[in-house]
Formats: sequence, structure tokens, C-alpha cells
Amino acid sequence: MAVVAAALIGAMIVDVPAWIALVGPVLVGGLSLILLVHALVSWPDGSDEKVKILHWSIVAFTSHLAFGLVVTSSDTLRRYLGSDSFYYHAQAVNLLHHWTGGFPSPQLPSGKEGYFYLLAGAYWIFGAHAACGVAINAALAAALVPLLSDVTQRLFGTTAARYAAVVVVLSPGLLVWTSQLLREAAVLFVIAVALNCAVRLTERFSLMALLFLAVSLASLFSFRGYLALVIASGVLAGFVLGGRKLISGVGTGMVTLSMAALVVLALGIGSSGYKTAVNVNLEQANSIHQSLSASASGFGSDVNIATPSQALSYLPVAIIEMAFGPFPWQPHGVRQLPALPDVLFWWYLLPSLWRGFRAGRRRARNRVLALALPILTTTPVLALTVGNFGLLERERSQIFIMAVPFIALGLSIRAADRAQSERDRERTAK
Repeated sequence: MAVVAAALIGAMIVDVPAWIALVGPVLVGGLSLILLVHALVSWPDGSDEKVKILHWSIVAFTSHLAFGLVVTSSDTLRRYLGSDSFYYHAQAVNLLHHWTGGFPSPQLPSGKEGYFYLLAGAYWIFGAHAACGVAINAALAAALVPLLSDVTQRLFGTTAARYAAVVVVLSPGLLVWTSQLLREAAVLFVIAVALNCAVRLTERFSLMALLFLAVSLASLFSFRGYLALVIASGVLAGFVLGGRKLISGVGTGMVTLSMAALVVLALGIGSSGYKTAVNVNLEQANSIHQSLSASASGFGSDVNIATPSQALSYLPVAIIEMAFGPFPWQPHGVRQLPALPDVLFWWYLLPSLWRGFRAGRRRARNRVLALALPILTTTPVLALTVGNFGLLERERSQIFIMAVPFIALGLSIRAADRAQSERDRERTAK
């Protein structure tokens, strides 16, 4: 019913042709989400958990769809919250015209072409309207709920997994950035699939998990090429070192790497993003940082990271900015106000993240490396290159979803401690 209600809202917002293009992906996305929940959530210690996770997944799908349609219906809101969406839509339409009308192929940015192909494919099936892409993004964003809940349950148990679903749904940043016609939903979905497969492989060998891990890591090069290499390295190292047996983990890691290389080099998926990633150097990173810092919401315009010594000297400051910023006094102007709810939510969760990280090692032992190492490899790279507050919020969402299981564990421990304190007070009062 919630999906139908969101579709009706869409009918009132968009025009009739776009409404036709909206119905198909909404139905396909909703059905795919239901199937994903049923496939992932079969936990032995929680027969009712599947219904709860499905409920939160539908809530996420509906909220992302409604928010995305509202933003997309207004050019003013699109320019305010995510002006890149115009470019993604236009180039996807150009790519579709290349496929169907013999027009020249558009020049797509290396390491980002995957999202244009995803949009163009959806447009070819359902119709070339932005509402179609919004529905696809809503489904991908909602899929984070069962994917991260399952990761949390496998590492830390069912109680913590309940909190993972809530954290994903209530995150202001995830709602804002993954609901629009931007790459974030697809990027986060691919990362979440890779994390889920990696955690499964720390339990036992699974050919299906191995295949999905290889494809997701290869696909990441076509969605966020410059970052895919460090995330892939962290994920591979995490499940190899986090497995129950190191020797078998190394073997599984080599097979995964070979399969991912086959997908990239032989099939060409993410090949241009891979070439870009392996050729990135500090001078290019410095150029990216300087370009971003020159924008209206930029920071660190006087920073130079073109050499290893300069990058290392700036890294502690950059990591603090990435981990805690933007601070309330830093944003200037109305355009930067959307960052505040997300950063306040993030600050609220930081104590639980620390609590969950400390307890996670005791509960899951080395298996937590499947999450911890990707965080450790990704954070410094993002910290050095990000140069404005808007991009900081969008890029930190990648770290956020890797941290969700630790946050969920921390919240569950805090709730248990409070319940125990309440029982102790009642005992004392008697």
C-alpha cells in the first residue's frame, strides 16, 4: 500500500508521460525489494524479523521515492540540492539516442559511466523521464536496509540488526543524496553488496557470494572509479584476514581478485575507471582538492597535497574534517544548510560507533576486519581530496554505510545498559 501511495503522489507531481515511465520501475523496484528481503533475512533466531525488515525497507522505498519526485519536479530544488542531476539525465538521454537513433556516442566521464548506462537502460525500457531514474534510485537506496541489516546480524546478532534498519532509514544524508537523480544510490548499493558478500565469506566459502563480490567490486570501477581501488583493496584484505582460516582466505581472495580482473579486463566492465584509478597521483588529487575548495562551499583553499610530505602533514586535519565536519560555524549561506541535520545526526551516532567498534572485536573477532579495513582504506583518500562541504556530506555516506553495523551494535548495547540500570533502580527502590 505504501508503494502504491507513493506512486499516486508521483502521478500528481509529474506529467502523464512521466507517470507512465514511473509505474514500471516502481512495481519492479518494489517487487525486487521484497524478493531481496526474503532472500537475505532468514535468520535462525528471529522468525518475525523478516516482516520488520520488510516494513522498514518499504518505508525507505516510499520515503526516497516521494522525496526524489518532489525534488525532481522543481528545477529550483534540483539546482539547490543536486544540480548534477541535470547532467546525468541529459547524458543518459544522449546515450539512449545513440543506441536507438544512430546519434554519436556522448563523451562520458571515466569511472562514472556505469550510472549513465544504468539510467539509459531504464529509460530504454520504461521511458526517458527523470521520474524513472528516481524510482530506480529509491529501490537501490531501500535495498541498503536488508543488505546492512543482514551484515549486522551475521556479525553481531539479531538485536543489533534491528537498529541497523532504523539507522539507515532515519539518516537525513542518505535520504537527501540517494533520492535524487545522482550516483550515490548506485554507489552505496554496490558497496553494500560487496560488504555483505565479504562478511558471508568470513563465515564459510560460497560460490554465489564469491561471484557477487567479484562483480560488485568490478562494477564499482564504473560508478566511482577513483575510489574503487581503495575500497576493493580494503574489502579483499578484510575478508581474507577476517576469515576463520588464513590460508583458505588467501586462496579465496586470489580467486575473487582473478574473477574481478576477468570482469574488468575481459568484459570491459569498469575498465576505464580502473585505468583512471591506477594512474591517479598526488598532483591530480591536489588539483581535485583545489578545484573543489574554490567553490562557494569550499574549504582548505590554501592547502597543497601535491607531495607525500605535504599530504601527510595535512592528513590529520583532513581526517578530523571528514570525521566531524562541517562544524556548525563553518557553513555560510542558505545553500549549505541541508548539511546541518545530517552532521548533527552523525554526531549523535558517534558515541555508539565507538562503543560498537570496541565491542565488535570481542563479539566477532577478526571478522570485523571485513568492515574495519574498508573504512580505514577509504577515509584517508576521501579526506585528502574532498574540498567542499556539499561533497563532504555525499562522500562520507560511503563511510557511513560501512560503519552502520558498528553503530547498530553500539545502540543495542546502550539500550541494554539503560534497561539494566532501570532494573537496578527498581530493585533498589524495593
